[in-house]
Amino acid sequence: MKDFSKAQIGYFSSRGPTPGVSRPTTQQPVSNKKLKEMAPKIMKKDWVKLANKLGFTTEDVEEIKEDNPGDSLKQVNRLLALWKERLGDLASPSVLERALKDCQMKEAIAVLRA
Repeated sequence: MKDFSKAQIGYFSSRGPTPGVSRPTTQQPVSNKKLKEMAPKIMKKDWVKLANKLGFTTEDVEEIKEDNPGDSLKQVNRLLALWKERLGDLASPSVLERALKDCQMKEAIAVLRA
């Protein structure tokens, strides 16, 4: 095995990022408060289309509807809660915003960004 000295491989510092090298940014999951604020905006549109964009099946949607009959706001709140539960730490604003854009839900995007 070759012996490498600091001079050969360079010196690594823990004083911060290397200039010109970007680190991947990690976003916090969307807060429950933010999801609740967005629900009425999503309810105005086709929330089933959003469910599809977020990876929910027809069966998932039917179950959400059956659990909250006749109450679109509760259905949307349940959808968003399940989405966050399923994705966990990956339930980021950027993932949700992409799905909202695909569904042309501009008002919900405005709430998400606020």
